[in-house]
Amino acid sequence: MTVIWFNDDDGEHTVTTVQNNSGSAPEILDSGPIQGMGGSFIHTFTKEGIYNYYDQMNPTVQGHIIVGGPTEEGRNMNMIVGGKLPYNPKEPQSIMLNFVPNRSSFHLQLLQLTLS
Repeated sequence: MTVIWFNDDDGEHTVTTVQNNSGSAPEILDSGPIQGMGGSFIHTFTKEGIYNYYDQMNPTVQGHIIVGGPTEEGRNMNMIVGGKLPYNPKEPQSIMLNFVPNRSSFHLQLLQLTLS
Protein backbone atom coordinates (compact mmCIF):
# COMPACT_ATOMS: atom_id res chain seq x y z
CA MET A 1 0.00 0.00 0.00
CA THR A 2 1.36 3.41 -0.98
CA VAL A 3 0.20 6.59 0.77
CA ILE A 4 0.91 10.19 -0.22
CA TRP A 5 0.71 13.02 2.30
CA PHE A 6 0.34 16.52 0.81
CA ASN A 7 1.20 19.78 2.54
CA ASP A 8 -1.04 22.51 1.13
CA ASP A 9 -0.46 25.22 3.73
CA ASP A 10 2.50 27.57 4.17
CA GLY A 11 4.19 25.85 7.14
CA GLU A 12 6.37 22.75 7.30
CA HIS A 13 4.95 19.49 8.65
CA THR A 14 6.18 15.94 9.26
CA VAL A 15 4.87 12.39 9.25
CA THR A 16 6.51 10.65 12.20
CA THR A 17 5.47 7.33 13.73
CA VAL A 18 4.82 7.12 17.43
CA GLN A 19 7.43 4.95 19.15
CA ASN A 20 6.73 4.19 22.81
CA ASN A 21 6.20 1.33 25.25
CA SER A 22 2.44 1.17 24.70
CA GLY A 23 2.71 0.41 21.00
CA SER A 24 5.23 1.04 18.28
CA ALA A 25 4.66 0.88 14.53
CA PRO A 26 6.05 -2.13 12.62
CA GLU A 27 8.54 0.22 10.96
CA ILE A 28 9.69 3.76 11.72
CA LEU A 29 8.49 6.60 9.50
CA ASP A 30 10.14 10.01 9.64
CA SER A 31 9.45 12.18 6.61
CA GLY A 32 11.63 15.03 7.78
CA PRO A 33 10.19 18.48 7.04
CA ILE A 34 7.58 18.45 4.26
CA GLN A 35 7.75 21.84 2.56
CA GLY A 36 4.63 23.99 2.53
CA MET A 37 2.57 24.99 -0.49
CA GLY A 38 2.81 21.75 -2.46
CA GLY A 39 5.32 19.53 -0.71
CA SER A 40 4.58 15.83 -0.38
CA PHE A 41 5.82 12.65 1.27
CA ILE A 42 5.30 9.22 -0.30
CA HIS A 43 5.71 5.94 1.55
CA THR A 44 5.04 2.36 0.47
CA PHE A 45 4.09 0.17 3.43
CA THR A 46 5.45 -3.38 3.31
CA LYS A 47 4.81 -4.52 6.89
CA GLU A 48 1.35 -5.28 8.24
CA GLY A 49 0.21 -3.47 11.37
CA ILE A 50 -1.04 -0.21 12.82
CA TYR A 51 0.98 2.94 12.20
CA ASN A 52 0.09 5.76 14.61
CA TYR A 53 1.75 8.97 13.49
CA TYR A 54 1.92 12.67 14.33
CA ASP A 55 3.31 15.98 13.05
CA GLN A 56 6.49 17.01 14.91
CA MET A 57 5.74 20.68 14.09
CA ASN A 58 2.27 20.38 15.68
CA PRO A 59 2.05 17.21 17.84
CA THR A 60 -1.71 17.59 18.30
CA VAL A 61 -2.11 16.62 14.63
CA GLN A 62 -2.28 12.83 14.64
CA GLY A 63 -3.50 9.99 12.46
CA HIS A 64 -3.26 6.26 11.92
CA ILE A 65 -3.01 3.85 9.05
CA ILE A 66 -3.91 0.17 9.23
CA VAL A 67 -1.99 -2.04 6.80
CA GLY A 68 -3.45 -5.51 6.24
CA GLY A 69 -5.76 -7.25 8.65
CA PRO A 70 -9.20 -5.80 9.37
CA THR A 71 -10.31 -2.73 7.45
CA GLU A 72 -11.84 0.37 8.91
CA GLU A 73 -15.04 1.02 6.99
CA GLY A 74 -16.81 4.34 6.66
CA ARG A 75 -20.14 4.89 8.37
CA ASN A 76 -22.15 5.45 5.17
CA MET A 77 -19.68 5.10 2.30
CA ASN A 78 -16.26 3.68 1.59
CA MET A 79 -13.87 5.55 -0.68
CA ILE A 80 -11.61 3.78 -3.16
CA VAL A 81 -8.75 5.83 -4.60
CA GLY A 82 -7.04 4.95 -7.86
CA GLY A 83 -4.52 6.65 -10.08
CA LYS A 84 -1.01 6.58 -11.43
CA LEU A 85 1.86 5.83 -9.05
CA PRO A 86 4.50 6.85 -8.31
CA TYR A 87 3.04 10.29 -7.84
CA ASN A 88 4.98 13.06 -9.56
CA PRO A 89 3.81 16.53 -8.38
CA LYS A 90 5.24 18.17 -11.54
CA GLU A 91 3.31 15.96 -13.95
CA PRO A 92 -0.45 16.22 -14.61
CA GLN A 93 -2.18 13.28 -12.93
CA SER A 94 -5.64 11.81 -12.87
CA ILE A 95 -6.92 10.43 -9.60
CA MET A 96 -10.17 8.52 -9.49
CA LEU A 97 -12.25 8.71 -6.33
CA ASN A 98 -15.01 6.09 -6.10
CA PHE A 99 -17.56 6.22 -3.31
CA VAL A 100 -19.28 2.93 -2.52
CA PRO A 101 -22.39 3.16 -0.29
CA ASN A 102 -22.43 0.66 2.57
CA ARG A 103 -26.20 0.20 2.62
CA SER A 104 -27.18 -0.19 -1.04
CA SER A 105 -26.31 -2.38 -3.98
CA PHE A 106 -25.11 0.25 -6.45
CA HIS A 107 -21.64 1.67 -7.09
CA LEU A 108 -21.37 5.42 -7.67
CA GLN A 109 -18.37 7.06 -9.34
CA LEU A 110 -18.61 10.68 -8.33
CA LEU A 111 -15.42 12.47 -9.17
CA GLN A 112 -12.35 12.41 -11.34
CA LEU A 113 -9.68 14.99 -10.62
CA THR A 114 -6.94 16.06 -12.95
CA LEU A 115 -4.05 17.59 -11.06
CA SER A 116 -1.64 19.94 -12.76
